[in-house]
Amino acid sequence: MRKILLIAGLVLPMLPSPASAKTSDLDRCFGDPLGVEQIKACRDSLPLYPFPDDLAAIHYRRALGYETLGQLDDVIVDTSIALDLLRAFEKRRGDRIANIRYQTLLLRAKSYVAKGQDALADADIEKLVTVSTPLGVERSEAGHYNGRAWYYHLIGADAKGLPEVMKALELDPKDARIIETRAEIYERLGRREDAITDYHAALAGDPAMKSAQDGLARMGVTP
Repeated sequence: MRKILLIAGLVLPMLPSPASAKTSDLDRCFGDPLGVEQIKACRDSLPLYPFPDDLAAIHYRRALGYETLGQLDDVIVDTSIALDLLRAFEKRRGDRIANIRYQTLLLRAKSYVAKGQDALADADIEKLVTVSTPLGVERSEAGHYNGRAWYYHLIGADAKGLPEVMKALELDPKDARIIETRAEIYERLGRREDAITDYHAALAGDPAMKSAQDGLARMGVTP
């Protein structure tokens, strides 16, 4: 599987501790396990940090705690606050702020899917495609659909990602990266033979593609 930052396992850079901060609260907010005590530590840390990006990071961490408890409405509230705080940095790419925005969008989209709020999830997936596209680069239509498919895959909504990657392959049927995306989706959906076929096809187009090699290895198949 391609190297990604896992939603639940993300460790954001530790915030600077103001002189009056309860360092133990901040450590607890950004530590494990997630849950009630961690959520309380995040709440107690919020008044200590005036900067929007620091506050966004704390709200994101608290949202992860709420997700662990299954409190999806609270996840959506905290991720929405974090994204609002980051609006002043909309054009930032490839740094800590961009990373917080990316992970927060993933988490909120995942929560929307879990609540059956597909239109809101679709909107966040679309934003993810935008924020992950380098400035000045225009994605092809096929690349756009592939991006949507991949982000649905990352949040575990592979059934929603499959139609997107199919559209991408209609536009560009030989792109090894798109074929590999479909392979990972098939694998997650339990369609083993289809996944193996696609991993082999991806390697035929790009013999050095490690994610396809890894996919076959997971399935006990020789590339």
